[in-house]
Amino acid sequence: MGDELCSHSLTYEEIDSETVVYWDVVDFPVTDIDSFNENIRLALGNAGYHGKVTIRAYYGDKKPDESAGITFVSRASKRDRMHNMLLDMNLWALDNVSSAPTNLMVITKMPDDDDEDETRFVIFLGDLNFECYNVLLALPDDYRPENMPFDLNFTSWRWSDLCAGGYPLEDSLVKSLRDEVDLRNENPQPPQPESQVICGCKN
Repeated sequence: MGDELCSHSLTYEEIDSETVVYWDVVDFPVTDIDSFNENIRLALGNAGYHGKVTIRAYYGDKKPDESAGITFVSRASKRDRMHNMLLDMNLWALDNVSSAPTNLMVITKMPDDDDEDETRFVIFLGDLNFECYNVLLALPDDYRPENMPFDLNFTSWRWSDLCAGGYPLEDSLVKSLRDEVDLRNENPQPPQPESQVICGCKN
C-alpha cells in the first residue's frame, strides 16, 4: 500500500469511507445525546468525511438515553472501558483489514503517562495509523500539548468544537504544538527556585 494513503491529506477513499467512533461517555459526557449524535456527523463533514458514521459508546453506572446509530456498551471502571474499547478496535481492524483506508475516531481521556494501558492504547493507535487507517482524535478543552500522541498522523478536535459540530484544529496549530514539545525536550529547563509572593505579585 502506497505512502500516499497515509498522508494527512484526505484521499477519496477516506472521504467516502465509514467512520467508526469509540466514545467514552464517562470521560466526555453530554447533556443531549441526540444533538451530539447529529453534531458529530456535522463536525466530520466539516473536516471532509462524508461516509457512514457508526458510534460505540462506553458508559459507566448510568446508561445514556438511546439514540439512533449508537451502540451502548456497559463497563463500570475506566480500565474496563479502555480494555473493551481496545478489544473492539482490534476486532474491527481484523474485520476491515482488506478495506483500508478506514476512519477511526477515539474519544477518551488517556491515563497517566506511566500507565501501561495508556502505552498499549497509543501503540495500538500508532500501529493502525501505520497500516493506513485514518485516526481521528477528540481532545479535552484543557489538553496539554505534551500529552498528545504526536507520532500519530491524525485530525483532532477540541471537545467543545466537536460537540458543536465545529471544525478540527488546523494543521498549523498541531504542528506548532508538536514543535513546542520537541524544543522543550531538546532543551530542558533547570528547576526553578520557588517564587516568593510579595504584595500579591510573584517575583
